[in-house]
Amino acid sequence: MKNRNIFWTIALIILTVLMTISCRARTVNTPDAGVENPQTAVPAAESSNPGDDSASSADTGTENPQTAVALSNNPNPGDVIVSATGISMAWIPAGTFTMGSNIELDFAQPPHRVTLTNGFYMSNYEITQAQWTAVMGTNIQQQERYYYGGVGALSGVGANYPMYYVNWFDAIVFCNMLSIKEGLTPAYSINNSTNPDDWGPVPASWNDPALAVWETVTIAANSTGYRLPTEAEWEYACRAGTTTAYNTGNTITDNTGWYRHNSADGTSEAGGKPANAWGLYDMHGNVSEWVWDRLDEYTAGAKTDPTGPSATDDRVRVLRGGSWNDYEEPLRSAYRDSFSPEGSSNAWGFRLVRP
Repeated sequence: MKNRNIFWTIALIILTVLMTISCRARTVNTPDAGVENPQTAVPAAESSNPGDDSASSADTGTENPQTAVALSNNPNPGDVIVSATGISMAWIPAGTFTMGSNIELDFAQPPHRVTLTNGFYMSNYEITQAQWTAVMGTNIQQQERYYYGGVGALSGVGANYPMYYVNWFDAIVFCNMLSIKEGLTPAYSINNSTNPDDWGPVPASWNDPALAVWETVTIAANSTGYRLPTEAEWEYACRAGTTTAYNTGNTITDNTGWYRHNSADGTSEAGGKPANAWGLYDMHGNVSEWVWDRLDEYTAGAKTDPTGPSATDDRVRVLRGGSWNDYEEPLRSAYRDSFSPEGSSNAWGFRLVRP
């Protein structure tokens, strides 16, 4: 496992070069009329020009045709609520499942029983560019320049396209900022503060001296706010009761998700493929999704509410689901990818959970 992580650390250094060689920028002017998406939103920067970095301070991404629904005391699997800022979330019930696989390429051995004692809500869609801008005030072009100085490739631009060029730290900042915006208790704390304004700039490179502080992040007890799913929560929600390689069966199909063979070299609007049994879209493909856990090897024993190692020689964080730029294997429900938390890519994004 350590050898594998050394490989990923080296890969971080060459990622910029590889992306500019292997990917081509793609800008989308209007949504595909054939894709029905209940989470339609107005982008803060309604421009088809990839170089346009204008960002509005308006309540972008909060206009949603769904009316906000109160939390239910007895929700059914897949029941949807819509948050105060227009993010739709599906109820994921508590339960027990077999996590991992015997497939060596999944890096998920051995399979083991996991029990999640509490249900939770998970966002139906990967966080979109409009939702990001509404909370953070920056757009996809500004994010790319922050990490790659204008030489990185854009892999899809539009209100309902998934947000990418976000590292793991960006994702936890978004969680707390959205929680504050909605009047919820933020989930993450650094230096005894849950206000990201107190944390300083997000680390953007492996040699950033601020990394030592940012990596002390903890989950605040009894939080009511948004957070990243744990790795176990993500796989459980992705499977939605299935035991096959994908939640659509043992072999990949065009409906499974966006990947290298059907993605046209870029991301697609959130929700363009059928949802799983619990109403979650793009759990396979489109963008790989950051989860909370640090990477560590699985063990065979049964576990309850696992959150990954609290400290390990492996500082990398786990990514799940595969992306538009991957072949079939990384889209598998059990497949584990990982990268250093300061790394970002035009194929990595995230989704949220909350109690």
